[in-house]
Amino acid sequence: LLRDVCVETVSTDYMLTGEMKRIGVSWFPSIYKMGALWMKKRLLMDSKEFLRCCEFYYGDTTFEEAFEMTGKHVCITVSASRASAGSGVQRLLLNHISTPNVTLASSVAASCAVPGVMAPAKLMIKDSRGKQV
Repeated sequence: LLRDVCVETVSTDYMLTGEMKRIGVSWFPSIYKMGALWMKKRLLMDSKEFLRCCEFYYGDTTFEEAFEMTGKHVCITVSASRASAGSGVQRLLLNHISTPNVTLASSVAASCAVPGVMAPAKLMIKDSRGKQV
């Protein structure tokens, strides 16, 4: 089981096709890119590049679509960056029941947005026509 779960190439060549390298998708930037971004924006990761990687893995699949495909419950917690004064941090639990039209990729990206590491990310939804908004 451990051999099946811990796959060496999951972050560098997920499908074993070389496509990730060809299109420049990776979970983590090189140390040089991180250093340059830190000097420019005081962040270690570019949130747009991270979202691009998430979209490579999850596409535009929503929580509802993922549940219908697999029957598995997926929950992702995010913190709102615009909490009203004095109320503390607003936490949201995203899943197929509470947020069925939110995309998995935007949820993963938003949940990883940590101050000093990555800028906040917006949640994206898919409308009734299947278009992301």
